[in-house]
Amino acid sequence: MHHRPHVLFSLASAVGMAGALVLPVQPIRAAARGAGECTPLVALIGVVTCYRPAHIALAEHVMPVGPVNPVAAVHIVVPVPLTQVLVVHGTLGYARGRRSILYVFGTPNRMTCPPGARCPRIPAYVAAQATVGHIKVTGLHLYQDRSAMWHLVANMPGRNLFLAITSNALKQFVLAMGKRIVQAAP
Repeated sequence: MHHRPHVLFSLASAVGMAGALVLPVQPIRAAARGAGECTPLVALIGVVTCYRPAHIALAEHVMPVGPVNPVAAVHIVVPVPLTQVLVVHGTLGYARGRRSILYVFGTPNRMTCPPGARCPRIPAYVAAQATVGHIKVTGLHLYQDRSAMWHLVANMPGRNLFLAITSNALKQFVLAMGKRIVQAAP
């Protein structure tokens, strides 16, 4: 898998969890800019509309399936502020034509600290994405990529959504966030 320094978010492969699909940096075709929109911190393929944290309800309203808001779950585990919310229409293969909502907490970076190592304070970030549809995974699937970033994927119970989290936080924090978000699904 080829990694570029500007690639910030990975999704799980819907084909049996064979590995992560890295989204290459591409020009973003933003929807018409409105009063609440911003410039996305995360580079994605597709039509991306960026909303500031104050406009989270508007972003969630445009989703065809009401997402499970991860803000409380993330703040309890990793106290990092919500930076922006992205609504993405059509990313890669299995999500083509589907909508996703991506909650970005902090500023995405690729800095990590191995467990047990003494490292300077690294600013944490979390990207929690809900995409319409399901993937072939049972329960919570947590894995680490070559750059030491943690990824968690899970289908949302009783919902036509799946969850993908990417973070530079410690493994136990990513798992705790995923569990809280999945448990919050009605």
